[in-house]
Amino acid sequence: MRILLLIIVFLFIVLIVNAQDTTAIKRMVCRFKVTRTSGSPEYGTGFILGHQNDTLYLATAGHVLRYRAKNAPIIVTIGDSADTLHACIKLYRDTDNGDSEDLAICSVVAKGYEYPKFIALDTLRTNMPVFYYHNEHLYAESGEGDQLLITRNKKAHTYKVYMPDVQGGDSGGPVFTSGASPYLTGIVISGDRSCEVLCISQILDIVKKELPPLNP
Repeated sequence: MRILLLIIVFLFIVLIVNAQDTTAIKRMVCRFKVTRTSGSPEYGTGFILGHQNDTLYLATAGHVLRYRAKNAPIIVTIGDSADTLHACIKLYRDTDNGDSEDLAICSVVAKGYEYPKFIALDTLRTNMPVFYYHNEHLYAESGEGDQLLITRNKKAHTYKVYMPDVQGGDSGGPVFTSGASPYLTGIVISGDRSCEVLCISQILDIVKKELPPLNP
């Protein structure tokens, strides 16, 4: 009886820790909103890549900004904050423009904002649990066999991953291999159920070449 009680207490503690870690991960996730040339809103997701002093650098999919109206503000909310921030584009790549990657890096000023440091993990395998954001909630996929459809295109630096709940506003959202720690593998750039993920190593390589050094 005592052993059973200890097991229950241990599992309860694990659940609390995981919930706290998931909350911490959410602090690195951001939401984008822009106005399209048609006047309708466009939504996207992203994550905090790093910072310089009080300026945060955010990564998302380039196509989130593809149809942005001229001079329309890029409105961002970070984590669970209701504060809206205006972002500036620092790097923009779009496959519609002939670029190899679908990636945008934006900056916002957010004085004193604290977020967890992610661990870049560029390895995805079938049967490895995958976590991603949809409607501001962390979803998990842990299929068996080929259910996750994890295949890698080394030339394009992408993975194909089965994520059935991903929708348009989730583009640019971070993909993790753990729901309890920020082991980040990349961002969602396209797909419906079978989604394309741009590898974190490629994102970091582009940023290193084209932007000033960032603090993690």
